[in-house]
Amino acid sequence: MKYLPISLLFLLSALMACQSGGEQTASKPRVIKEKTDRPTTQEDNATDEQAEQAPATQEVLDKYVTEMPSSWNGKADQSLEIGTKPGMKYDKELLIVQAGARVQLTMNNTDAMMHNLAITLPGQADKVGEAAMKMGLDGAAKNYIPDDMPEILCHTKMIQPQESETIYFVAPSKPGRYQYVCTFPGHHIIMRGDLVVRKG
Repeated sequence: MKYLPISLLFLLSALMACQSGGEQTASKPRVIKEKTDRPTTQEDNATDEQAEQAPATQEVLDKYVTEMPSSWNGKADQSLEIGTKPGMKYDKELLIVQAGARVQLTMNNTDAMMHNLAITLPGQADKVGEAAMKMGLDGAAKNYIPDDMPEILCHTKMIQPQESETIYFVAPSKPGRYQYVCTFPGHHIIMRGDLVVRKG
């Protein structure tokens, strides 16, 4: 008989533990129900995927594009043409575009020397030209366009005499007086012009 109280004690402890565990388990659905019963809002329905699909404010192209992008649907906002003349000069010293415009630019090289055209950030023509002069033997293979220069917005290849090339670019969104320059070694000193970007 002296072991009976101990047995009863274990039995009571087990019953109390089961009752306590049952109460904890039963309480979980009530917590979840309180959270899911709140009415959903439009903010709740927004997803990361929808945010990623938001349209960009500025179309971005590579620096050297010779075919009209398919997204332009066969039409540029502006078409420009520029040529060359003897004495290492462009035949136009000023080009004007609207900010953010899709531009088609054709360069005709009627000179007896090779030339190209690189559009740069404002005041950066000299820096780009000097970098091209330092390219050495690699310059010709790269059309005398220095690698990894954010100052260069877009460019043509090095165009042979009596040949032409058309490139496509999106004008800067920020109005200002940008520059264009020939980066053949030494040409940048005098062969240049201004690209004026006006607010659309």
